[in-house]
Amino acid sequence: MRSLNSKNYDTDKSKYMVRVYEELLAPLAGQDIRLLELGIHRGGSMFMWLDYFERGQIAGLDFLPVSLDDPSGRLHLYQGEQQDPRLLDRIRAEVAPDGFDVIIDDASHEADFTRKSFWRLFRNHLKPGGWYFIEDWGTGYWKSWPDGRHYKGSNHLHGMVGFVKELIDECGAGDITFPGLGISPHRLPEIAELRIVPALVAVRKPDAEFASPA
Repeated sequence: MRSLNSKNYDTDKSKYMVRVYEELLAPLAGQDIRLLELGIHRGGSMFMWLDYFERGQIAGLDFLPVSLDDPSGRLHLYQGEQQDPRLLDRIRAEVAPDGFDVIIDDASHEADFTRKSFWRLFRNHLKPGGWYFIEDWGTGYWKSWPDGRHYKGSNHLHGMVGFVKELIDECGAGDITFPGLGISPHRLPEIAELRIVPALVAVRKPDAEFASPA
């Protein structure tokens, strides 16, 4: 099976990050998957995904125009804002009518935009059992970053860090709403699995039989 390696591509994805991607996505490597990445910069990661998913259709969205030569015909590029619901709906309709298997957010790294695109895509355009990745969430600690200037130490609830904590709360929805002990009405979490590592958050959507109504 082909290994995932970022060193031969024009991308800043770290070896550690790529190792997590490969661990979680290896079962999909030989399949006819649909992948969407938000924030593709010069497009190096697009070629990495094209090579790794040899049968996949790869979509990329960036705020700035990106032009790439793709003889395979499997690459689909879009220009616009990551939080634009109509654009996100259009990309799904054109590239993944049955939904995306993998979605990656390497775009603004600002909580407001990241949150809007996450819930739109996660609920409506990610397949049951699919993976949603959020890169570089640690920008929420940087004083030079819009989301990071509020960081004062412990109990940080602002920006990207605060959004990650919202995802943790969603994982705990079953206990937050536990009958007789929590806040009614009871519901299951919308997240099946949440993995948090340096620079990367991986969120798995529940399989169809375990999905909770949004």
